[in-house]
Amino acid sequence: MRRKRWNASLKGAVVLLALLGVQCKNPFATREAEPPTGGRTPWIPPTSPTLVLANLRNAISGKSVDNYLRCLSDGSSGRRPFVFIPDQGVASLNPGFFDRWGIVSEENYLRQLFAVVPQDSLHKLELELVSENSFPDSAVVVENYVLTAHHTLRDPSYPRQAQGQAEFRLLLDQQSGYWYIWRWHDSGTGQAHSWSTFKAVFGK
Repeated sequence: MRRKRWNASLKGAVVLLALLGVQCKNPFATREAEPPTGGRTPWIPPTSPTLVLANLRNAISGKSVDNYLRCLSDGSSGRRPFVFIPDQGVASLNPGFFDRWGIVSEENYLRQLFAVVPQDSLHKLELELVSENSFPDSAVVVENYVLTAHHTLRDPSYPRQAQGQAEFRLLLDQQSGYWYIWRWHDSGTGQAHSWSTFKAVFGK
């Protein structure tokens, strides 16, 4: 009689352990990776010129050098090499400096700028559309801009804000279906620093 009761208790314990094993996760099992939280700059597939500039704006606010450079032509796969035409006044103050300006120069100035801009400080790009002329595989977009970057440098020669107008010429990559900027012409207002000033002081 005792043996039957013991066998019944044993069976009950086995069933209970089995149920617990189904409902509870193994504490020694490899845990599934958790999705990343925060700090990731959004990237929108640039299927239109407007989305390219949205990515450019997001890259500035998110301090993402990689996403910024993805907006520009890298000169590969038959693409036109990136060209930057600076504000005339800044160019005259820095003779020859922008003659060989390209994608590498863009990366250099941006990394130096972001290095002195704290994550919790104000850094953003505001764009206001002036005109847009779009064709099946190219576009010319003119935007008024305000670029703000509250860096930690105390030297007044390093501006914290720039205002001006930028003419972006974009092309469509037929293979990927994505647009990119291949030519960027900057013009200052004459009363404030231009984007060219940022590139000149942080790109040296």
